[in-house]
Amino acid sequence: MDMQVPHESLLLGSAVNPVLDLVALVSREAPPEKPASTLPPGVNAAQAAMRQRVLDMQARKKGQLAHPASSSISVQSGPTVRISVWRTGKYPSPVWDKPFELPPGPPGTTSQSLQVLSMTWAPKGDRLAVRACITNIISGTPHHTLLLYLLSVYDGGLLHARLVPCSHPPSHASLLWIPLRLSGSLESQALHILQRLAPLYPAQPFDDDKARWHGSSLPHSPPGESPSAACVRGLGVLASIPFMLRLDEDAPSLLLSAENQAIEAWMDGTVPLAPTVLPGSILSLAAADHSASALIHDASSLRAFRISLPWNISFLHIARLSSSFQHCLAIALDATFYATHAWSTFVRPRANEWLALWHDLANAYGVDIVADWMTLLTTALPSQPCEQLLSQLTEGALIAMESDMKRGLKRIRRLAATNVVPACERLLILLTEWMGCASWSARYPPSSPRISSLISLIQTCHGLAISLQEHAERELLAFDEFYKWWRYEQERLERAKSDIPSAHVPIQHDTLSILELCRRGFLSPELDAILSAPAQEAAPAPPGQATDNAADSSDDSHAISEPLFPPQRVLYEETRPLHEPSCVTVQDALAWLDAQEASESNQSQPADDQWHQVFHHTSLFTGPAASAEPHMLPGHALSLFQQLEDAGKAAGHIFSAALLHESTSSSECADPWPMPASPCLHDDALRSVAANAAAHVASHIPRPMMRAIPTQRDTHTHLYLSDTHLSLVQVSSSPCAVQTIQVPSGGQLLDATLSPLYLFVLWVDAEQSTYVGAFPASRTPSWPPPHSVPMHRGRFLAASQRDACLVLKEDKRSLSVYVP
Repeated sequence: MDMQVPHESLLLGSAVNPVLDLVALVSREAPPEKPASTLPPGVNAAQAAMRQRVLDMQARKKGQLAHPASSSISVQSGPTVRISVWRTGKYPSPVWDKPFELPPGPPGTTSQSLQVLSMTWAPKGDRLAVRACITNIISGTPHHTLLLYLLSVYDGGLLHARLVPCSHPPSHASLLWIPLRLSGSLESQALHILQRLAPLYPAQPFDDDKARWHGSSLPHSPPGESPSAACVRGLGVLASIPFMLRLDEDAPSLLLSAENQAIEAWMDGTVPLAPTVLPGSILSLAAADHSASALIHDASSLRAFRISLPWNISFLHIARLSSSFQHCLAIALDATFYATHAWSTFVRPRANEWLALWHDLANAYGVDIVADWMTLLTTALPSQPCEQLLSQLTEGALIAMESDMKRGLKRIRRLAATNVVPACERLLILLTEWMGCASWSARYPPSSPRISSLISLIQTCHGLAISLQEHAERELLAFDEFYKWWRYEQERLERAKSDIPSAHVPIQHDTLSILELCRRGFLSPELDAILSAPAQEAAPAPPGQATDNAADSSDDSHAISEPLFPPQRVLYEETRPLHEPSCVTVQDALAWLDAQEASESNQSQPADDQWHQVFHHTSLFTGPAASAEPHMLPGHALSLFQQLEDAGKAAGHIFSAALLHESTSSSECADPWPMPASPCLHDDALRSVAANAAAHVASHIPRPMMRAIPTQRDTHTHLYLSDTHLSLVQVSSSPCAVQTIQVPSGGQLLDATLSPLYLFVLWVDAEQSTYVGAFPASRTPSWPPPHSVPMHRGRFLAASQRDACLVLKEDKRSLSVYVP
């Protein structure tokens, strides 16, 4: 079977799917030619640039550009790197073909280069892991970032990305993904409780509703990228918390990557574990069960090391707790993110419209507009400013303002009640179990002092979420009463102007609610503090020092005008007095009155605080508007979203430290032996280098050709090639055994690879004919291979787990399948 691919491709690492008849290829596509100028006649370059700037500005206002500077700074990059998956068989066909998605470079990036180091498939064949390195040139200095991408086998979609800065990028990587067989079982009470609770569904943006509600007139911008969406690309606070993509999977897996002198490890391909550092450059890596082996190049010799993989069922338990924590925190962060967007896009702009209308009336008539509206509320006698606004505001504008405010407040209330509050409760359940596990030092890493502060922070977020739900409900009811009263007053004013008698209909609005709303203004200070960071209060000026706003009493033109609505200070629990007065019932107050002596000398009334205790109970509107005080919020002056982010950062440190606590150990298997005189060299990395980055990123770095595979339970086979020799190294508990096969004179080895049952070899004989053959792994190999066929212009090999071999031709576009 032969197949043709559209671009020059390479087989990196284990490119053949172990379960399906699929092969993954990495290709480098030439950059597209610069299109010719398509300016209309009579438009010069300056006018075209001005038009582009206007279009970019409009796009930024609509939230379509995440990085405003990206449109003005041109980042030079190399050819486009594509990853494609092909279905092999009698009739090969492409499954999907997508470009490699690069993360946005930091500000000031002038050029960007990519190095795809290796790739491998998951043991079940449903995911593809790609290891790469990004080099960003900033002010002439290279900045390197190692990337680990997990792609879906079905459509090539990005499932997970991990970005780690590095100082010395590797020239190649050996990537392995093996099943991790763990002995024993460990039940988790917290996870069992979470399974029995009602499932939490992710919060959805406003796109699931009508794009424009009835009467809405404001251009509502989209919310942007949520925290969970950024986590997929390895960005945001959620990316710092270890998590598994498949939490309920019974058979976990282990992803290993050998780079330079270190072996990195990830459970399930996403949870980072402790790395292993060896005393030389790693050339090949093999792993199975709880052990791995590596061949390293030290000076001019080869050395074999055996590495223990100490991770057990306890680490899987930590990974599952961390994954559940990340899942619940993602739901809470997304819901708070959308609630903040609803507050800043729907509710607050409409409240500011009301404030602007009242402020214009106060400046135009020079009156205390708040007092005028309170007079209208209590006496039904409108002043001239009130009459003007009642007749000025049309029904269409009123419907638009009411629909936006109610829509935003209902959305905030629902997100707080159905997402944030239950997510925080589940976070507390998980942290309670983790605190108990951390105290079991014989099996788990020791406890961290940050756990107690993290639990307190989650409790604060839980209290804030409950307060958010209550204040959103209170504000929604208050505005509902306000709009009903407004329409009643408009109708009554119209009837009075037309000499129509008023309808004898009872008043259907709550006067106290509207009074309280008008007294404090239309902007809730509690909701503003929870959903957006409150402004810091200015420090008072030192005694004897005049402030910038100091007014001259001799000149009225410099007089300070009082604000229309004095800003209310939001109180927090840390300012609450230590000894609060206890709540007193009405019966206690009456008993206190009856106990007083009825005499002329003792006719004093109860104190205000004593009467305040009578009404000091949880209610929607606590007493008259003049005595209503802002409710206390838990925590400190940070928004709910910021406090949840702080909790995520602390949790990331705690769980990462626990997973990295157990370090691996390595031991040398045998004495070093010399490297072959003429090793086969090959560049296993595909590089896309920008034109102006040649001095920083090498375009070609060859290395000795090495292959490795586990052949038995405790035995790993490593293979290295020279031009005329093929050497096999058996690494086991006993000393290493090295077998060497020599090619006859005039022949030359091109490539070799290993499968569980065969050793595949690609060579050129003395007559310059290319052949591919296979040695059975069950017996000692001897030249020539018993199974060999001609393979014209073959150059690269890749073996599958099902004992088939792929041969890539010299043109890097033709692919053949060889089955012994």
